[in-house]
Amino acid sequence: MSNFKLALSMFVLVTAAVFNQQNVSACNQYTTFTYEVTQIDNDQFYGTGVNDNSNIYFLEENVKQSNTIKVGDVVVAYFDPSNIEDGLMRVENAESITVGK
Repeated sequence: MSNFKLALSMFVLVTAAVFNQQNVSACNQYTTFTYEVTQIDNDQFYGTGVNDNSNIYFLEENVKQSNTIKVGDVVVAYFDPSNIEDGLMRVENAESITVGK
């Protein structure tokens, strides 16, 4: 079962992959998606796309240090642009993002 959890931690579920311009943007070397957190179970987070019906699942270890995320928060997920399906790099609370840094 721990192998399953490890595999799951490496996989980010993004369904309804309708990547419209409202929910996807390029940010230097990343592709970013914006989600609203809808559920938290221990260190597991679930969310839905802010501007579409995509979904995300990620773990606490994906959250940028010093970020606290709760249900209802809007988060930005940073993906490797060559591997959007399971190339999650990090997640951070949209309120903590400083433009230009």
